[in-house]
Amino acid sequence: MRRIFIPHENINGDIIETDQEAQKHIVKVLRMKEKDKFIAEDGSGIEYVAEIISFDKKSVRAKIVERKEKIDNGININLYMSMIKPTKFEIVLEKMAEIGVKKIVPIISKNCGEFQLNENKKARWNSILNQATRQCAGSFIPLLEDTIKFQEAIKQAELDSTIIFPDPSGKMSWLQIKDSINTKDKISIFIGPEGGFTKEEVEFAKNANAFILNLGERILRAETAAISVASIVQFCLK
Repeated sequence: MRRIFIPHENINGDIIETDQEAQKHIVKVLRMKEKDKFIAEDGSGIEYVAEIISFDKKSVRAKIVERKEKIDNGININLYMSMIKPTKFEIVLEKMAEIGVKKIVPIISKNCGEFQLNENKKARWNSILNQATRQCAGSFIPLLEDTIKFQEAIKQAELDSTIIFPDPSGKMSWLQIKDSINTKDKISIFIGPEGGFTKEEVEFAKNANAFILNLGERILRAETAAISVASIVQFCLK
């Protein structure tokens, strides 16, 4: 059964009335008809099995015939992302929502410029997360937290998760850490800024029992590293 993201405000009691974007997807891409059923997701973790009632030029009306809470697969990935250029950070946000990261925490490390996540920027970034979740029919919209300092971030992650810390100085490979993380239910990934983490920051992470991971000979851009590491971790945790 097809999955379609429906904003929560478009669900009223037992009736779903889609917006125009979803209408076009249902009609022109999926070519669905009256009485066809689909699974609607609104980012809250609830699935709605809905049956199409009618169409018009701007929306599709459907009746909810079943509600059920989606079972969480137990994979809980948090991304602690050093601040990079806003356009590149927005790429990371979009891809993390597609991958299924649960929480994104912007961090200020030594080689970052000072940056504050103001309300306008946070609203824009949450909109990006919402849209990306919608496009991939995800069950949960990632939580975007306020910016925090690097050391505070490490202390926060150390409390309840295993830390993966990619850095060129790392001696560990994916093969070495795979067996150590595939039984964990929460992983925190730290990605450095364009200038990378400092030696002091790497040592601080080591003291928090982080896995200092070497990604190989190629130097990856921060946004590429975030996408690559989150994807591999998700695979390891399945």
